[in-house]
Order: sequence, then structure tokens, then C-alpha cells
Amino acid sequence: MRSRKGTTLIEVTTAILIAAMTSMAVFSVVTSSNVSHARADKKELAAAAIRMAQDRLKSYVTSDISNSFIVGPNNWRLPGDTNGNWALSAVGGSHDISSWLNNNSHFDRLCRNSSGVSVCSLTYRVTNSDCGYGNGSAPHFTYACKTVDFTLTYPD
Repeated sequence: MRSRKGTTLIEVTTAILIAAMTSMAVFSVVTSSNVSHARADKKELAAAAIRMAQDRLKSYVTSDISNSFIVGPNNWRLPGDTNGNWALSAVGGSHDISSWLNNNSHFDRLCRNSSGVSVCSLTYRVTNSDCGYGNGSAPHFTYACKTVDFTLTYPD
């Protein structure tokens, strides 16, 4: 029997199998890296959205909204807020400013779902606390210190 130079079918199959497993491992790492990067981008955009909402609320800080000589922005109401009260009022529960976020083109990557519809929800709740100046009068307690808690939900 003569020996032939070359590779057998088993050797070729084994080499292809090893190459396929190595390629799958590399593609798996690349894919998970892309998914992690996309999630990190969304978290960064979500943080930016909340910072922008905080900055918008800063223009509603005043010593007394009942003073008729001082006219606040949008009559002291945050545009797009469904609550209908002063932007920093604890009255009426939650303030919903989702329309501002969903209509802001800067947050399309954050808010658009797979169908291309903006579905973000951004709400905030104001709580009053006495910080040494008294609370002021009901219903808005204008002298009270305000704590604002944001809730933002967005598609994955």
C-alpha cells in the first residue's frame, strides 16, 4: 500500500469545525459588545433627558408665585405638563411631560420603538418639606423646599 500525501476527510472536517467554533465565539463577543454599547447609549440619553427636564424646572423656582406683578413662564406651568398646576406644585400628584420628550428630535434614538413610534414616558412628582422658612400657603406651599423625583421609561 502506498501512502498518499494530503489530508483525509476527517482532518478537513475537524479543521472546518474548529474554524466555525472560533468564528462563532468571535461573532458572539462582537454582537454582545454592540448590544451593550446600544444600551449604554440609551442610558446616557435617558440621563441627558432628565438633566434637561431638571434645567427646565429651574426656571420655575421663585419666592412667591401668587405675586400678580411677576408673570412666570407659561403662567408658571411647564409646557406639555398634563397636571395643569404650577410646575413645582405637589398638588395633583404626578406631572406628565412625556409629550415634550417624545416630540424632541434629540431623543429619537431613546424613544422610538421598533415601529418608529415614540413611546417614552417621563413623569415627575414633587414633594414639599419645611426647610426653615415655613411652607407657605396651600395648595402650592410656595415657601417649602421641593424635592422632585423623575420616572423615565423607554423601549429597550
